[in-house]
Amino acid sequence: GADTDWVWGDMDESDKHSVTYNDGQTGSFQGKLKEQWAGSTRARIGYAVDRWMPYIAGGVAYAKVDSSYRMKDSAGKVVPGFSASDSDTLVGWTIGAGFDYAMTDHIVLRAEYRYTDFGDEDYSKNNVKYNVDYKTNDFRVGVAYKF
Repeated sequence: GADTDWVWGDMDESDKHSVTYNDGQTGSFQGKLKEQWAGSTRARIGYAVDRWMPYIAGGVAYAKVDSSYRMKDSAGKVVPGFSASDSDTLVGWTIGAGFDYAMTDHIVLRAEYRYTDFGDEDYSKNNVKYNVDYKTNDFRVGVAYKF
């Protein structure tokens, strides 16, 4: 069958590295990704055994992601012209496997592992070029109601 979901994630990840500039000065660059929300629409194929149904699923995924990049000098101040940020809705693919357990004829418990790949995007803003390569690994549990 078909399955669709949407989650408010509010997850973020940041990265920071030290750098040495051409003039010998030191500093750092910082990058940050923040997922505002994510969702997917997938096809699921499974085989029911009594109240259990193991399945595999795959389809299209989408997410609203904010990204930013900043270069800082040794005093911790942002280097003029070397910061950028953007917000984008990414579209990619997802695949996963899990199982449903029917507690009643209408209430279903679910556990699932899902890999999602949104590919990579190149951004260029304020003299800064940066690349966002966004992939997720999720383990999800949930409750569903069947109409």
